[in-house]
Amino acid sequence: MKRVWWIFFLIFIWPVSGDTGPVLDLEQLHQYVSKKIKRNETVLRIKSKTIGDEGALFLANSPLLQKVHKLVLNDTGITDTGIRALAKSVFLGNLKTLDLGHNQIRDRGAQALAESTSFPRLENLSLYRNYIGNDGVVALAHSKTFVRLKSLNLSFNHVGDPGAFSITYSLNLPNLERLDMAENPLTQDGKNAGLRFNFRQQFKKLHRQGALKNLEGYFIGDQGVLALLETPFVSQITELNLTQNNLSDAAVQLIFNSKKLLNLESLNLAKNHITNHGALIITQSDQLKNLRKLILNYNFIGDEGAEALANSFYLSRLKVLSLEENPISSVGEWKLKKSNNLKNLTQPIFGFH
Repeated sequence: MKRVWWIFFLIFIWPVSGDTGPVLDLEQLHQYVSKKIKRNETVLRIKSKTIGDEGALFLANSPLLQKVHKLVLNDTGITDTGIRALAKSVFLGNLKTLDLGHNQIRDRGAQALAESTSFPRLENLSLYRNYIGNDGVVALAHSKTFVRLKSLNLSFNHVGDPGAFSITYSLNLPNLERLDMAENPLTQDGKNAGLRFNFRQQFKKLHRQGALKNLEGYFIGDQGVLALLETPFVSQITELNLTQNNLSDAAVQLIFNSKKLLNLESLNLAKNHITNHGALIITQSDQLKNLRKLILNYNFIGDEGAEALANSFYLSRLKVLSLEENPISSVGEWKLKKSNNLKNLTQPIFGFH
Protein backbone atom coordinates (compact mmCIF):
# COMPACT_ATOMS: atom_id res chain seq x y z
CA MET A 1 0.00 0.00 0.00
CA LYS A 2 2.85 2.40 0.84
CA ARG A 3 4.43 1.73 -2.55
CA VAL A 4 1.17 2.57 -4.35
CA TRP A 5 0.92 5.83 -2.44
CA TRP A 6 4.53 6.73 -3.29
CA ILE A 7 3.91 6.14 -7.00
CA PHE A 8 0.76 8.28 -6.81
CA PHE A 9 2.75 11.04 -5.08
CA LEU A 10 5.44 11.03 -7.76
CA ILE A 11 2.97 11.11 -10.62
CA PHE A 12 0.32 13.51 -9.40
CA ILE A 13 1.74 15.63 -6.58
CA TRP A 14 5.49 16.04 -7.01
CA PRO A 15 6.18 19.33 -8.82
CA VAL A 16 7.13 19.05 -12.45
CA SER A 17 10.56 20.16 -13.59
CA GLY A 18 11.31 23.68 -14.84
CA ASP A 19 10.82 22.58 -18.45
CA THR A 20 7.30 23.70 -19.29
CA GLY A 21 7.05 22.29 -22.79
CA PRO A 22 9.08 21.65 -25.94
CA VAL A 23 12.49 23.31 -25.65
CA LEU A 24 13.36 25.79 -28.39
CA ASP A 25 17.04 26.51 -28.94
CA LEU A 26 17.98 29.93 -30.27
CA GLU A 27 17.95 28.88 -33.92
CA GLN A 28 14.54 27.28 -33.56
CA LEU A 29 13.30 30.33 -31.67
CA HIS A 30 14.54 32.66 -34.40
CA GLN A 31 12.74 30.62 -37.07
CA TYR A 32 9.60 30.42 -34.95
CA VAL A 33 9.52 34.18 -34.29
CA SER A 34 10.32 35.06 -37.91
CA LYS A 35 7.45 32.90 -39.09
CA LYS A 36 5.03 34.40 -36.56
CA ILE A 37 6.03 38.00 -37.27
CA LYS A 38 5.73 37.44 -41.00
CA ARG A 39 2.11 36.50 -40.48
CA ASN A 40 1.34 39.30 -38.01
CA GLU A 41 3.97 41.84 -37.08
CA THR A 42 1.94 43.24 -34.17
CA VAL A 43 1.26 40.04 -32.21
CA LEU A 44 3.71 37.40 -30.99
CA ARG A 45 2.51 34.48 -28.89
CA ILE A 46 4.81 31.86 -27.42
CA LYS A 47 2.94 29.53 -25.09
CA SER A 48 4.02 26.32 -23.36
CA LYS A 49 7.37 26.27 -25.11
CA THR A 50 10.54 26.52 -23.04
CA ILE A 51 12.73 29.37 -24.23
CA GLY A 52 14.22 30.20 -20.83
CA ASP A 53 16.30 33.24 -20.03
CA GLU A 54 18.45 32.86 -23.13
CA GLY A 55 15.34 33.00 -25.25
CA ALA A 56 14.14 36.08 -23.37
CA LEU A 57 17.50 37.74 -24.01
CA PHE A 58 17.22 36.86 -27.71
CA LEU A 59 13.76 38.43 -27.89
CA ALA A 60 14.90 41.52 -26.01
CA ASN A 61 17.64 42.10 -28.60
CA SER A 62 15.57 41.24 -31.65
CA PRO A 63 14.52 44.11 -33.97
CA LEU A 64 11.80 41.76 -35.22
CA LEU A 65 9.74 42.80 -32.19
CA GLN A 66 9.83 46.55 -32.67
CA LYS A 67 6.30 46.69 -34.11
CA VAL A 68 4.79 44.15 -31.71
CA HIS A 69 1.82 45.44 -29.71
CA LYS A 70 0.99 42.20 -27.93
CA LEU A 71 3.65 39.84 -26.56
CA VAL A 72 2.63 36.59 -24.89
CA LEU A 73 5.37 34.58 -23.17
CA ASN A 74 3.15 32.27 -21.17
CA ASP A 75 4.62 29.14 -19.58
CA THR A 76 8.05 29.60 -21.18
CA GLY A 77 10.44 29.00 -18.27
CA ILE A 78 11.57 32.61 -17.85
CA THR A 79 13.08 33.71 -14.52
CA ASP A 80 14.07 37.10 -13.13
CA THR A 81 17.20 37.04 -15.30
CA GLY A 82 15.14 36.91 -18.47
CA ILE A 83 12.81 39.60 -17.18
CA ARG A 84 15.74 41.93 -16.57
CA ALA A 85 16.79 41.41 -20.18
CA LEU A 86 13.31 42.24 -21.45
CA ALA A 87 13.17 45.26 -19.17
CA LYS A 88 16.27 46.70 -20.88
CA SER A 89 15.10 46.08 -24.44
CA VAL A 90 15.04 48.97 -26.92
CA PHE A 91 12.68 47.11 -29.27
CA LEU A 92 9.57 46.77 -27.10
CA GLY A 93 8.46 50.38 -26.98
CA ASN A 94 5.21 49.70 -28.84
CA LEU A 95 3.98 46.99 -26.47
CA LYS A 96 0.47 47.48 -25.15
CA THR A 97 -0.05 43.97 -23.79
CA LEU A 98 2.57 41.83 -22.06
CA ASP A 99 1.63 38.37 -20.79
CA LEU A 100 4.28 36.76 -18.58
CA GLY A 101 1.98 34.28 -16.89
CA HIS A 102 2.98 30.90 -15.55
CA ASN A 103 6.73 31.53 -15.35
CA GLN A 104 9.29 31.71 -12.53
CA ILE A 105 9.25 35.45 -11.86
CA ARG A 106 9.94 36.62 -8.33
CA ASP A 107 10.21 40.00 -6.63
CA ARG A 108 13.39 41.04 -8.43
CA GLY A 109 11.77 40.40 -11.77
CA ALA A 110 8.75 42.49 -10.83
CA GLN A 111 11.08 45.22 -9.59
CA ALA A 112 12.92 45.17 -12.92
CA LEU A 113 9.64 45.65 -14.75
CA ALA A 114 8.63 48.46 -12.42
CA GLU A 115 11.90 50.32 -12.97
CA SER A 116 12.01 49.74 -16.72
CA THR A 117 11.51 52.53 -19.24
CA SER A 118 11.10 50.08 -22.12
CA PHE A 119 7.28 49.87 -21.96
CA PRO A 120 5.94 53.44 -22.18
CA ARG A 121 2.71 52.34 -23.94
CA LEU A 122 1.92 49.28 -21.82
CA GLU A 123 -1.77 48.96 -20.91
CA ASN A 124 -2.15 45.29 -19.95
CA LEU A 125 0.28 43.27 -17.82
CA SER A 126 -0.26 39.68 -16.72
CA LEU A 127 1.98 38.14 -14.09
CA TYR A 128 -0.41 35.30 -13.40
CA ARG A 129 0.94 32.25 -11.57
CA ASN A 130 4.45 33.35 -10.65
CA TYR A 131 6.25 33.78 -7.32
CA ILE A 132 5.87 37.50 -6.73
CA GLY A 133 5.49 38.71 -3.16
CA ASN A 134 4.93 42.01 -1.39
CA ASP A 135 8.24 43.60 -2.40
CA GLY A 136 7.57 43.06 -6.07
CA VAL A 137 4.02 44.38 -5.89
CA VAL A 138 5.05 47.43 -3.88
CA ALA A 139 7.64 48.16 -6.59
CA LEU A 140 4.92 47.95 -9.25
CA ALA A 141 2.71 50.26 -7.19
CA HIS A 142 5.51 52.82 -7.02
CA SER A 143 6.43 52.55 -10.70
CA LYS A 144 6.55 55.86 -12.52
CA THR A 145 6.47 54.32 -15.99
CA PHE A 146 3.18 52.38 -15.90
CA VAL A 147 0.96 55.45 -16.08
CA ARG A 148 -1.04 53.94 -18.96
CA LEU A 149 -1.57 50.56 -17.31
CA LYS A 150 -5.27 49.57 -17.35
CA SER A 151 -5.15 45.88 -16.41
CA LEU A 152 -2.90 44.00 -13.99
CA ASN A 153 -3.18 40.28 -13.25
CA LEU A 154 -1.39 39.18 -10.07
CA SER A 155 -3.44 36.07 -9.35
CA PHE A 156 -1.73 32.91 -8.07
CA ASN A 157 1.31 34.64 -6.60
CA HIS A 158 2.61 35.22 -3.06
CA VAL A 159 1.07 38.65 -2.45
CA GLY A 160 0.12 39.49 1.13
CA ASP A 161 -1.83 42.36 2.65
CA PRO A 162 0.99 44.96 2.40
CA GLY A 163 1.23 44.37 -1.34
CA ALA A 164 -2.55 44.46 -1.72
CA PHE A 165 -2.87 47.77 0.12
CA SER A 166 0.02 49.28 -1.84
CA ILE A 167 -1.29 48.38 -5.29
CA THR A 168 -4.96 49.19 -4.60
CA TYR A 169 -4.16 52.68 -3.37
CA SER A 170 -1.30 53.48 -5.73
CA LEU A 171 -1.18 57.05 -6.98
CA ASN A 172 1.23 56.08 -9.76
CA LEU A 173 -1.30 53.90 -11.62
CA PRO A 174 -4.02 56.45 -12.39
CA ASN A 175 -5.55 54.48 -15.28
CA LEU A 176 -5.64 51.05 -13.64
CA GLU A 177 -9.18 49.69 -14.05
CA ARG A 178 -8.86 45.92 -13.62
CA LEU A 179 -6.87 44.22 -10.88
CA ASP A 180 -6.88 40.47 -10.23
CA MET A 181 -5.33 39.21 -6.99
CA ALA A 182 -7.17 35.89 -6.70
CA GLU A 183 -5.46 32.96 -4.98
CA ASN A 184 -2.92 34.94 -2.99
CA PRO A 185 -2.27 34.53 0.77
CA LEU A 186 -4.41 37.51 1.74
CA THR A 187 -6.30 37.98 4.98
CA GLN A 188 -9.83 39.34 4.87
CA ASP A 189 -8.38 42.84 5.13
CA GLY A 190 -6.30 42.30 2.00
CA LYS A 191 -9.23 40.80 0.14
CA ASN A 192 -11.40 43.75 1.17
CA ALA A 193 -8.78 46.14 -0.22
CA GLY A 194 -9.08 44.43 -3.59
CA LEU A 195 -12.86 44.44 -3.34
CA ARG A 196 -12.91 48.18 -2.63
CA PHE A 197 -10.59 48.79 -5.57
CA ASN A 198 -13.01 47.05 -7.93
CA PHE A 199 -15.94 48.99 -6.46
CA ARG A 200 -14.10 52.29 -6.96
CA GLN A 201 -13.58 51.48 -10.62
CA GLN A 202 -17.28 50.68 -10.96
CA PHE A 203 -18.21 53.96 -9.27
CA LYS A 204 -15.89 55.91 -11.57
CA LYS A 205 -17.70 54.48 -14.56
CA LEU A 206 -21.12 55.29 -13.10
CA HIS A 207 -19.94 58.80 -12.27
CA ARG A 208 -18.87 59.36 -15.87
CA GLN A 209 -22.32 58.17 -16.97
CA GLY A 210 -24.06 60.46 -14.50
CA ALA A 211 -25.65 57.43 -12.81
CA LEU A 212 -23.87 57.31 -9.47
CA LYS A 213 -26.86 58.58 -7.51
CA ASN A 214 -28.82 55.36 -8.11
CA LEU A 215 -27.08 52.22 -6.79
CA GLU A 216 -30.26 50.27 -6.09
CA GLY A 217 -29.73 46.52 -6.20
CA TYR A 218 -25.95 46.61 -6.65
CA PHE A 219 -25.40 44.66 -3.39
CA ILE A 220 -22.21 46.58 -2.65
CA GLY A 221 -22.29 45.82 1.08
CA ASP A 222 -20.46 47.75 3.76
CA GLN A 223 -17.16 47.55 1.87
CA GLY A 224 -18.83 49.11 -1.15
CA VAL A 225 -20.00 52.05 0.95
CA LEU A 226 -16.46 52.50 2.25
CA ALA A 227 -15.16 52.42 -1.33
CA LEU A 228 -17.77 54.96 -2.39
CA LEU A 229 -16.67 57.33 0.35
CA GLU A 230 -13.07 56.93 -0.81
CA THR A 231 -13.86 58.34 -4.25
CA PRO A 232 -13.04 62.02 -4.86
CA PHE A 233 -16.38 62.81 -6.51
CA VAL A 234 -18.80 61.48 -3.87
CA SER A 235 -18.94 64.95 -2.28
CA GLN A 236 -20.67 66.23 -5.41
CA ILE A 237 -23.82 64.13 -5.13
CA THR A 238 -27.02 65.46 -3.59
CA GLU A 239 -29.10 62.29 -3.99
CA LEU A 240 -28.12 58.71 -3.18
CA ASN A 241 -30.22 55.57 -3.54
CA LEU A 242 -28.70 52.57 -1.72
CA THR A 243 -31.82 50.41 -1.73
CA GLN A 244 -31.18 46.67 -1.48
CA ASN A 245 -27.42 46.69 -1.05
CA ASN A 246 -26.92 44.28 1.86
CA LEU A 247 -25.91 47.11 4.18
CA SER A 248 -25.57 46.74 7.95
CA ASP A 249 -25.41 49.26 10.76
CA ALA A 250 -21.69 49.60 10.00
CA ALA A 251 -22.55 51.17 6.64
CA VAL A 252 -24.93 53.57 8.39
CA GLN A 253 -22.09 54.66 10.66
CA LEU A 254 -19.80 55.22 7.67
CA ILE A 255 -22.42 57.34 5.91
CA PHE A 256 -23.59 59.45 8.85
CA ASN A 257 -20.08 60.07 10.16
CA SER A 258 -18.70 61.04 6.76
CA LYS A 259 -17.63 64.60 6.05
CA LYS A 260 -17.86 63.95 2.31
CA LEU A 261 -21.65 63.90 2.12
CA LEU A 262 -22.33 67.43 3.30
CA ASN A 263 -24.28 68.19 0.10
CA LEU A 264 -26.53 65.13 0.40
CA GLU A 265 -30.23 66.05 0.44
CA SER A 266 -31.89 62.67 -0.22
CA LEU A 267 -30.82 59.24 1.08
CA ASN A 268 -32.64 55.96 0.46
CA LEU A 269 -31.53 53.01 2.64
CA ALA A 270 -34.55 50.76 2.06
CA LYS A 271 -34.36 46.95 2.01
CA ASN A 272 -31.13 46.57 3.96
CA HIS A 273 -30.25 45.19 7.41
CA ILE A 274 -30.44 48.31 9.55
CA THR A 275 -31.45 47.74 13.17
CA ASN A 276 -32.19 49.86 16.23
CA HIS A 277 -28.46 50.43 16.60
CA GLY A 278 -28.29 51.89 13.11
CA ALA A 279 -31.22 54.17 13.90
CA LEU A 280 -29.41 55.34 17.04
CA ILE A 281 -26.31 56.16 14.94
CA ILE A 282 -28.48 58.29 12.65
CA THR A 283 -29.92 60.23 15.56
CA GLN A 284 -26.50 61.07 17.02
CA SER A 285 -24.91 62.46 13.85
CA ASP A 286 -24.91 66.07 12.71
CA GLN A 287 -22.77 65.58 9.61
CA LEU A 288 -25.55 65.43 6.99
CA LYS A 289 -26.89 68.90 7.69
CA ASN A 290 -28.53 69.28 4.29
CA LEU A 291 -30.43 65.99 4.44
CA ARG A 292 -34.14 66.54 3.86
CA LYS A 293 -35.33 63.08 2.79
CA LEU A 294 -34.51 59.79 4.54
CA ILE A 295 -36.04 56.47 3.48
CA LEU A 296 -35.60 53.52 5.85
CA ASN A 297 -38.32 51.19 4.53
CA TYR A 298 -38.05 47.42 4.87
CA ASN A 299 -35.36 47.28 7.54
CA PHE A 300 -35.29 45.92 11.11
CA ILE A 301 -35.91 49.04 13.15
CA GLY A 302 -38.19 48.52 16.14
CA ASP A 303 -39.72 50.68 18.86
CA GLU A 304 -36.35 51.49 20.40
CA GLY A 305 -35.07 52.85 17.11
CA ALA A 306 -38.34 54.68 16.46
CA GLU A 307 -38.13 56.41 19.84
CA ALA A 308 -34.52 57.45 19.15
CA LEU A 309 -35.53 58.91 15.77
CA ALA A 310 -38.45 60.75 17.38
CA ASN A 311 -36.21 62.31 20.02
CA SER A 312 -33.39 63.38 17.69
CA PHE A 313 -32.86 67.11 17.36
CA TYR A 314 -30.58 66.47 14.35
CA LEU A 315 -33.52 65.17 12.29
CA SER A 316 -35.61 68.31 12.75
CA ARG A 317 -34.65 69.47 9.25
CA LEU A 318 -36.19 66.41 7.59
CA LYS A 319 -39.21 66.90 5.36
CA VAL A 320 -39.59 63.21 4.48
CA LEU A 321 -38.98 60.27 6.81
CA SER A 322 -40.33 56.90 5.72
CA LEU A 323 -40.20 53.77 7.90
CA GLU A 324 -42.59 51.54 5.97
CA GLU A 325 -42.45 47.81 6.80
CA ASN A 326 -40.29 47.96 9.92
CA PRO A 327 -41.21 46.03 13.10
CA ILE A 328 -42.47 49.14 14.87
CA SER A 329 -45.54 48.74 17.06
CA SER A 330 -48.29 51.26 17.74
CA VAL A 331 -46.21 52.53 20.68
CA GLY A 332 -43.29 53.44 18.44
CA GLU A 333 -45.63 54.89 15.83
CA TRP A 334 -47.30 57.10 18.43
CA LYS A 335 -43.92 58.47 19.61
CA LEU A 336 -42.94 59.32 16.04
CA LYS A 337 -46.22 61.05 15.29
CA LYS A 338 -46.10 63.06 18.51
CA SER A 339 -42.43 64.03 18.15
CA ASN A 340 -41.65 67.71 18.55
CA ASN A 341 -38.47 67.24 16.51
CA LEU A 342 -40.22 65.90 13.40
CA LYS A 343 -42.76 68.67 12.91
CA ASN A 344 -41.28 69.72 9.58
CA LEU A 345 -42.24 66.44 7.91
CA THR A 346 -44.45 67.00 4.86
CA GLN A 347 -45.26 63.29 4.48
CA PRO A 348 -46.72 61.05 7.21
CA ILE A 349 -44.85 58.07 8.60
CA PHE A 350 -46.80 54.92 7.81
CA GLY A 351 -46.79 51.20 7.04
CA PHE A 352 -45.51 49.61 10.24
CA HIS A 353 -46.21 45.97 11.04
